[in-house]
Order: sequence, then structure tokens, then C-alpha cells
Amino acid sequence: MSYHFVRVAGETGHNNPSETNGYVLHEPPTFPKKAFNYYDYCLNNELIRIGWPGIGDLKAGNKFGSLDTLYSLETVKPHIKNYLLDFSHIPLGSVILMPNKAIPGNIYMGVVNKPYWYFHDVPHAPYECAHRLGVTWDKNPDGKPVIYH
Repeated sequence: MSYHFVRVAGETGHNNPSETNGYVLHEPPTFPKKAFNYYDYCLNNELIRIGWPGIGDLKAGNKFGSLDTLYSLETVKPHIKNYLLDFSHIPLGSVILMPNKAIPGNIYMGVVNKPYWYFHDVPHAPYECAHRLGVTWDKNPDGKPVIYH
């Protein structure tokens, strides 16, 4: 079994209307660019996500499905490239630890139940959440996520 710590908060450049090569209409958060925490989206939709959606589908090939031309797998920093490729190969049954940046010390835990896929349907499924893994989150008997401290 493997364990993976994945943060889901981050900034986006895809919501800036003046960015002609990267603007995605209705992509949250509202411009100006700011950090956005997708932990509620991940918990409610049983998934874990990472950013850099402009890379495109990591399994189908570079830029496939991308909505922008801001960057590519070849142009991002090597550690980001490795992070993306590692994420896309996290195996089923792996444990995911997801921190809540808005509440330091709060962590959610789940198990990967669906392999990597690339999907967006703005505004219903955010572009920034295009890189995904399915996760069964630990939940209390009332259906709310367990918060580990």
C-alpha cells in the first residue's frame, strides 16, 4: 500500500479575461487570481485533483483535451512534470491524505478507487480539477467526512 499527500488548494491563471491564451470562461475563482481551495469539491465528488490542466490528458498525450495554450508538459518545471506524472500513476488502493489549507492541521483521508482520468465541464466540473483520481473518503456514520488532526 502506498500513501500520497495531495494538496488541493492553489492559484489559477485560467480565470483572467486578459489572458488570451489561457482564459476559460466561468472558471473559478473570480478574477483577480487568488488561491482557491478545492477540498469541498473533492469531498463532495469523491475525487482528488491537481492543477496544471493545460497540460492536457496525461494518459492520452500532451495537450489532449486542454482549453488553453499557456504551458505544456515540456515547458513546466521538472518537479511539476514529475508531480503530474506521479499523480497520474497512483495505483488503486493507495491512501490519499488531503490537507485543508484553510484550516491548518485538518486532514482528510481516503482510498483511491478509480484510476487517473482527465475531465472538465466548466462551470460544473472545474477546469482546474481536470486531472483526477476517484477516492472513497473516510466518512462518519452521518455521511460527513472524517477530519483528522
